[in-house]
Order: sequence, then C-alpha cells, then structure tokens
Amino acid sequence: MTEKTVVIKTALVIPFYNTGQKIQLGTLAEMLTDEPGLTLCFVDQGSTDRSASILEDFCNRFKERTVFLKPGGQLSFARAIYFGLKKMLEDDNMGYVGYWDAEMATPLNVLFKFEKILKYTNLRMVMGSRMPRLGSQIRTGFFSHLCRRAISNMVAFSLKLPVYDSQCHAKLIDAKLCRQLISMPFRTNMLFDVELIKRVNELYGRHKTRQIVSEFPLPRWQEASNPQMLRKLLLAPFVLLFLFALRDMRSDSTKSTL
Repeated sequence: MTEKTVVIKTALVIPFYNTGQKIQLGTLAEMLTDEPGLTLCFVDQGSTDRSASILEDFCNRFKERTVFLKPGGQLSFARAIYFGLKKMLEDDNMGYVGYWDAEMATPLNVLFKFEKILKYTNLRMVMGSRMPRLGSQIRTGFFSHLCRRAISNMVAFSLKLPVYDSQCHAKLIDAKLCRQLISMPFRTNMLFDVELIKRVNELYGRHKTRQIVSEFPLPRWQEASNPQMLRKLLLAPFVLLFLFALRDMRSDSTKSTL
C-alpha cells in the first residue's frame, strides 16, 4: 500500500498597481498546474491601466485556484496585503500564507523553498533577504543599497534583533501565526513588514522570535524602479518611533505559545 501524500494549502497574495503586463502570468499558470495546494490572490491597489482586466481574465482561467480582489480606491501596499491575507485566512484549512511583489523581483520558485522550510523545521515565518554574497545575483543600485542598509540598521536596533532585511516583499507565514499577527490592521504603510516582526516579538518574546522567524538569503533579486527610497530613509526614524510607542499585542507577562 502506498502512503498518501498530504497536500498543504498555501496562499500567495500579490498586490498590483499598473503592473499587469509585468507579472509573469505564464510562470504563475505553470505553478498552479504543478502545485495542487497553491492559491493565488491578486489585490488591485487602484490601477488606472488595463492591469485589473488582464489579471481578472487570468483568474477566470483558474477560477478554483485564484481570487481577485478589487476593494476600490487607492490602496497602499500594506493595506492590500492585509486585505489579501484576511481573505485567504477565511479558509480554516489553509496551511501557509504569504505575499510577493507583482514585479517578481524575487524568483517565484523561491516560494517552494519557503514551503519546505516551514514544513520540515520549527520555523513559522520565512522572510526573503537580499543579502549580497558569492554565488548570488542581487542587482540593486548603490544608493538604494545604502538606504536599505541604513533602514535595516535602524530596524535591528529598534527590534533588538539581528534582522538584515525586513523590507523584502517575499514572505511566507504559518497560517495559525498569521491569524494572530493580522488580528488588527497595520498601523503603518511604509514599514508594515517591521510591524509583523514586532508583533511576533510582543506575542512570543525575543528568544522565541529567534527560533520561529528566519531570513532566507535569496539566490537572485532584480530591483525595479524605486524613486521613493530617499523619502523612505528620511521618514523611517519617525515611523519607527511611532510604531514602537504602540503596543499592539499582549504584554510580556502573558506570552503566547504555538
């Protein structure tokens, strides 16, 4: 008798704004065909071109495996992620949920590596990390890299955790943990990724956070245009001060357990 393979359901949220023609629909179609447990959720941030119709047509081809959300109005990336994750977590059988940027700066096949990490280790959250190293192809501008390092150092200091890259939009989270993390909307649009880690910290403490959250060095990453990097760098200290003045989760005396 052959052992039956258990398929763990995974949902990937992909917000988009005027990027319908840049999304690798052919690759996504192959992923849906090859991975029976995968669901894709596209969230329109208020596109003004044909992006919404392009992706809605794609979803109509894979009705059982895709979700198309159009909340209306201009939506920040953080708000779109929140809407998408909430929708996907309505499925009580969902195993993992995550999000990716629409321009696919991170290769999509990395998602399956994230799945294996969550499945075969005690980790509950995996974050892509744009860590330049021998053998990797992390392509970014010099100024953008300097800005990211400055922001990352501020984030690591604020969290008191050795986070190298909190801002990469390639993350996968255990569904049970994610339900706790998004029990309330994000307080900030610019550094909502930091907010996720902060909430894990508040729920489980720094020692446990180190055990259940990990960064995965990406083999390849291609930067898209990012004209607001300087603005993000200048605002980051004030956003962090605001964020860490709040306490969204329970106090240190009542830590949660997974």
